[in-house]
Amino acid sequence: MHCDQGDRQAKEAYIVTVVPYADSNYACRPLVVLASCKSSTAGQQRDILQQVFDAWDVNCETQCGPLYQFFTDGDAPRRQAGEMMTTLELDKQSTLHGTLSKLKLFDLRVGPKERTNGKDRKHNIKRARTVVKSVTRGWCIGDANGFEHKSSSVKLVLIAAGYSAKQVNAWLKPEDDQSVSEAVQLMQAISSLREPTRLAGISVVMRPQAKDFVLLADIWDGSLAAVVDFTSDLTAIMTAMAKEAFIMLLAFRRHGTRLMPSQLYHDEQASIKCSFFTAAKLQRDFPGTNYHIYQDGTDRQELMHGRVRAITHNRSVDQGSLVDRLGAVAQMATVLEKNPSWDSGSRRQRATSDHANVRSTTGCRNVSKVNLDACWARGRQGALEAFRAHGAYPSAAADLEAVESSDLPVTMMRPFGAAVGVSVATLACVEVEEEEDAYDAVDTLLRWGMGQEARPAPVPPNQPQLH
Repeated sequence: MHCDQGDRQAKEAYIVTVVPYADSNYACRPLVVLASCKSSTAGQQRDILQQVFDAWDVNCETQCGPLYQFFTDGDAPRRQAGEMMTTLELDKQSTLHGTLSKLKLFDLRVGPKERTNGKDRKHNIKRARTVVKSVTRGWCIGDANGFEHKSSSVKLVLIAAGYSAKQVNAWLKPEDDQSVSEAVQLMQAISSLREPTRLAGISVVMRPQAKDFVLLADIWDGSLAAVVDFTSDLTAIMTAMAKEAFIMLLAFRRHGTRLMPSQLYHDEQASIKCSFFTAAKLQRDFPGTNYHIYQDGTDRQELMHGRVRAITHNRSVDQGSLVDRLGAVAQMATVLEKNPSWDSGSRRQRATSDHANVRSTTGCRNVSKVNLDACWARGRQGALEAFRAHGAYPSAAADLEAVESSDLPVTMMRPFGAAVGVSVATLACVEVEEEEDAYDAVDTLLRWGMGQEARPAPVPPNQPQLH
């Protein structure tokens, strides 16, 4: 798979797998393996995924069940492909519409068969850590012209809160930027600034900065709960994610990409949307079943890749040996599902932030005991309380009501009435560069949302779909 521009070398692989939501026997199975030069377009990736969906619907749905959604990492063409495949409005005759349409500002765009597209939460948390620890970029969350936080201010606040310089340096300058554990530890440390014992060591001068950190923690508490919280019930986690969505919406409308890159905003809101859709679908199709939110994303595919590399002493693979090893790993999974006592597991993996284990979950995850409407309403109220506690959003309630009653098609995924973080022409959105600092694009969206500038007319259907 390549971009049809000259000779290309396939150095990596494009793999599509399928995984179930289940308490056991939840290993992934490979469906597609393609050589890739990492330069494929969004249109190519969309076409491949659509072929997979079509084949599944015809050959596998009756026996194995429907495909609810598809998850990818933060790759820009895959993000665009996901948007191109989820442009339909949820059918008003659908039972899901009766449930999800009650959620104010919830995005109801889906693909065929009500499929949605999300992003892996662990990747989102790592990207959030990258923003927090940046030496130059900085981030803002409080007053419109408030303090711009960089790694230096993060370090000062955390050390004042009682963390050692060695701990903070390990979080801000990790040896491995792909370490999920260190990213989670940094976000948890920021979240701990709510504790009185932590606040006691922070001077009066630094308290306003600490409030910014607490509001940032309110954003990421939802994702952290989904990834590493094994004791809370599903209702509490869904409520935390709803709170996260509302805080992100108002903070992004104020600060734009000074809060976070538009791509990260898009991916995190998409993950929250997917979780609510999945819960609603499980309530409809499999009432009483458990929904382990950390089964969203690409976690189980990464475990499969680990086994592919460890199945022999030679950790490297070519295209031929990759296919052979994937087949062997799938066979291993089938055998271990029938004989679970044979699986000794990883000596290093238990219930960690990097890979979750269903057997470690003690909280109730029964979807039939969750009221999604109530979770969304409590999340909205929790967001307003967080804004009041911070103090820099005195009109948060009025602002939110104004957004909810706006004539613009504002949703959590479209904070100004148009898509952010993607450059798909058919969505009539601003063309956003793939770099994560698209300030000009978001400024244009803000002018649209405030009525200061006319929005361009939608692109006619016969025009190219991509810039």
